[in-house]
Amino acid sequence: MGSSGSGDPVYEAAKKLLKDAKAQLPESASLDGEWVHELRVCTKKLRALLQLYRPVASKAALKALDHEIARLAKQFSGPRDGKVMNHLLESFGAANPRVDCAQLQSLSTHLMVTAGLIAENSESKVVVNTADIIESLREIRAQWKTQLRMTQSKGNFSKGLAAGLDYTYSKARKLAYEAEASDVDQHYHECRKWVKYLAYQIKLLVPLKRSRDKAYLKQLEALGSALGEFHDRCLLERHVNQLFAEKSGLSESLEATGLLVLTWAVEQKRTDKQRCQQLFETLFMRPASPVKW
Repeated sequence: MGSSGSGDPVYEAAKKLLKDAKAQLPESASLDGEWVHELRVCTKKLRALLQLYRPVASKAALKALDHEIARLAKQFSGPRDGKVMNHLLESFGAANPRVDCAQLQSLSTHLMVTAGLIAENSESKVVVNTADIIESLREIRAQWKTQLRMTQSKGNFSKGLAAGLDYTYSKARKLAYEAEASDVDQHYHECRKWVKYLAYQIKLLVPLKRSRDKAYLKQLEALGSALGEFHDRCLLERHVNQLFAEKSGLSESLEATGLLVLTWAVEQKRTDKQRCQQLFETLFMRPASPVKW
């Protein structure tokens, strides 16, 4: 596989993402800064763009680059998980005002410790050296440039891009039907990734000239949000169950609060699935992507 040639729109979009990500990095910062969220979004967009090469690139090249992007993203999953759980506990507290706020705060602290997000009896923030992150960004760009190339036909990239978009759409569609048929949480998680990939691909590269394409993207982003909320509640559910499994001697009041949170999360997940299923039916009726280059 040759290098990304001049004019490859996917490589150009990836290059801009990497440049913007590097520009916003401070020299050193704590892991609770806004830059962490922005960097995570950047890695998701990069992985979305990467899928466009699947019909034309070698599996080995795609796997190597995907691994490099995933390795960078994984460094910052912990802080994001902590924020998500705290946000959900706040939502639970707002919906259940009779629950003791002190017990919710205690539950939050226990969850953070059990998940390994903070050390017990420690409030110190982890500071990272962003020079290592910059090196990872450089490596991603170098691999992309030398290992991937979008195919051209008659001097343009439309055919190759269309094939990549249809691949992503077909994958998201297949996973959506599997999720609806099985009702298995993991299938919804897999579908979420590919729905996000499709939305990012369209948003980053497709000139949306038709109003129906813009409406489709808006619904697709709504599905991505619904699947994201479902994923977050699954995260909270998993960590509360982990807390109960690993921590003996929890107070009765704290255990009772945790059980209330679990019940609430399961109920919300059921509502999330219903929302997702309605959007599945709307968005994936056609065998090929309704949005075209």
